[in-house]
Amino acid sequence: MVNNKNKDIFLVLSQSCTNFAKVIRYYTKEPYAHVSLAFDEDLEEMYSFGRKRTTNPFAGGFVNERVDGGTYARYAQKVCIYKLEINEDQYTQLRQYIDEFKKNSEKHTYNIVGIAGVVVGVPIKRKYKYFCSQFVAYILQKSGIDLVDKPYEAASPSDFREKLEEIGADKIYEGTVANLVTTKNQPSNGYVVLNERVN
Repeated sequence: MVNNKNKDIFLVLSQSCTNFAKVIRYYTKEPYAHVSLAFDEDLEEMYSFGRKRTTNPFAGGFVNERVDGGTYARYAQKVCIYKLEINEDQYTQLRQYIDEFKKNSEKHTYNIVGIAGVVVGVPIKRKYKYFCSQFVAYILQKSGIDLVDKPYEAASPSDFREKLEEIGADKIYEGTVANLVTTKNQPSNGYVVLNERVN
């Protein structure tokens, strides 16, 4: 029997000041060049593919990201968070896939060639290699969550933003990372700043 009790997950789009992110935004004409998946509103359990070492853009792979440390604290400028409701079976599967990535984290590296493939319109799938949107699309699709209407290896951050807007997903925050961290550290009933102006 299918268990349809609902759970929330969070899709986090971010903009950073790295040269790599600037190049991606130049080609995509999109405000966000990175996407992550989180299991909690405070973003304590947030996963993606990105830098494993803050200052080394070439050492990338599966990472547990934090908005108040590491690459986010050093480079991220703006973030947009959507809440997505899924059923408990999908949530359980998603957890299982994340656990598999954790167990095999040393095998997984960043798919820089795949990024180039998306830019020129030729998606490239490579074993144990993902970039951020490819990874998020992969685990969502494997868990029965069809959020991106294309093969996972072709997914870009803009695909998530467009689909989440289309389905009316709840945007719970959009603004600077600095303000997000401040908001997280204050007692409140959730994020209160939406569409904050970023210079």
